[in-house]
Amino acid sequence: MNNEAFFEKQFSRINDMFTYACRQVVLINDEMEALRARHERAEKNGARAFLYSQRLRLTVLEGTRTMFYEYATVCSDRLASLHDEMILDDGSLEESQPSDSSSWL
Repeated sequence: MNNEAFFEKQFSRINDMFTYACRQVVLINDEMEALRARHERAEKNGARAFLYSQRLRLTVLEGTRTMFYEYATVCSDRLASLHDEMILDDGSLEESQPSDSSSWL
C-alpha cells in the first residue's frame, strides 16, 4: 500500500470518527434541551422528587457531551495534522503551517 492510499484510509477513518462525535454532540444537545424544559415544568409545578432525577440526568448528559466534544476536538486535530502530512508528503509545501482546527467545530 503506497503512502497516498494509507493517508486516504487514515483520513477517511478519522473523519468518520469526527463526524460521529459531532452528531452525538448535536443529539445530546437536543436531549438536554428537552430535559431542561421538563425540569422547568417540574419546578413550576413543585415536583421536587422529579426535579432531583432531572438534575441527575442533566449532569450525566453534560458529562457525556463534554466527552464527545473533547473527542471531536482530538479527531479534528488529528485530521489537521494528517492533512498537513499529506501536503508535505506531496512535496507541494516546503514548511508546515499551523492549522487552526478549532474552526472545524
